[in-house]
Amino acid sequence: MKLLLPDTWHFHRRNFLPLFLHLRAAGIATQVDRSRRRWWRRHGDYRSFAGRLERHVAPLRNLVPATLLQHRHREIPVFDCCRAELLCLLLPRPRWAEGGGGNGTDDVLSRAHADAEDRQDLLLCMAAACDWIEHWFRILQDNPALTHVLAYSGSYIYTRTLQEVASRLGRRLFCLETIFTGNEFYFEERATPIANRSLLGDPAWYDRLALPAAADARARLLAEGQRRLAAMRNKNVPASDAVLLQPVPRGRPGVLILGQVLNDFSLIETPASEASALAIYRRLLGGILKHTDLPVIFKAHPWERRRPNLRRPVTLQAIGNWLATLPQTQRHRVRLLETEPVGVVFPHVDQVVGICSQGLLEACQAGLKPAVIGPTFFGGKGFTHDFATPEDYVDALARDRLPSQLALEDYRCFEEFLARALVLHCVENAPAGVIKIAERLAEPNAMPQAEAVLARLPA
Repeated sequence: MKLLLPDTWHFHRRNFLPLFLHLRAAGIATQVDRSRRRWWRRHGDYRSFAGRLERHVAPLRNLVPATLLQHRHREIPVFDCCRAELLCLLLPRPRWAEGGGGNGTDDVLSRAHADAEDRQDLLLCMAAACDWIEHWFRILQDNPALTHVLAYSGSYIYTRTLQEVASRLGRRLFCLETIFTGNEFYFEERATPIANRSLLGDPAWYDRLALPAAADARARLLAEGQRRLAAMRNKNVPASDAVLLQPVPRGRPGVLILGQVLNDFSLIETPASEASALAIYRRLLGGILKHTDLPVIFKAHPWERRRPNLRRPVTLQAIGNWLATLPQTQRHRVRLLETEPVGVVFPHVDQVVGICSQGLLEACQAGLKPAVIGPTFFGGKGFTHDFATPEDYVDALARDRLPSQLALEDYRCFEEFLARALVLHCVENAPAGVIKIAERLAEPNAMPQAEAVLARLPA
């Protein structure tokens, strides 16, 4: 066994301690690729590499969108490899952020191609994907002893191309990413991006994460899942003891809409009708204000002030500007928040709705039954209201068909999800996670056994 680690940006002991502990203890050889470290953190901006990429840009420059969409480099579909990172760059631009554009692959490519500035970045991202494809073929073919390949996220161009190349060369491929608690991480054998697409969303895989039948063993696993959720630490949300005062006009509980970072991969990789989440938020807000008399809190995400390509509260400002165009009677029913911890908002609302925000799981912890717009890996498991469109949600809300609290059976489903996701499926970022790492590297699609995991937990 010999592993390829494609970067030191994500792959270090702070992010994945048990991985490095296992590699050292087992004497497993690793090869770390540091040769292109300036390429890792581009987030779609490859203009400083334009000269080097010209040999790949030139064949693309005169192609029409339909041909670009079908373009392959060494038999790998190029646009598929760069779509997510390209959108990370484009979505904050006004013509994208305002919404109104489809989220389909052909819609995104055609829209990017229609604007001169966007087209330049589109071609550079595609050229970067071609360059990375050549790089990974060279690395893996020159080093046939590499048996396992690890990639972070799968949404960056350099990791998505690595997944495509490694899968074609028959190497075992794992995708890693930190889960919402900040204390556990995914370690899944797969060749696709992981953002909002964890194997936890696969009903067959989820069913295999079976809890033990014995009541005492089951209770211990459920309690451990709750403990891990309670220990959650979110590095992207500043710690605060803030208290929410005067939550909404009229002083009555209403609806909380959870906003996410506009160009976060969890949104970009989620199949939705709109490329921009802002369009979905406006449809939610507009529908609630038009068809109900409920007050609304919109909670923007503070990490937008630090996220590459944003560095400012884009969502907060855009929603505020849009609200200013509404009648005063509607506008006064909305309060915008950003920095307040979501936990202090829950006592002031009856309903919580979002796209795939981890705040929806925090709402469950507070006893609320949140609504999810579109598919997410934790949807459809008995503790969320699931809707395909904002309009479907507003219709159910207006008809008073949405119980706001988790019923006993709903909460049992939530507890089971925490145990299966945080205890059985994900790897604890601590020495105790070494055994899971060893098992999964050794066996294809190793499935954790509840009894074995239970034996390693504190009594």
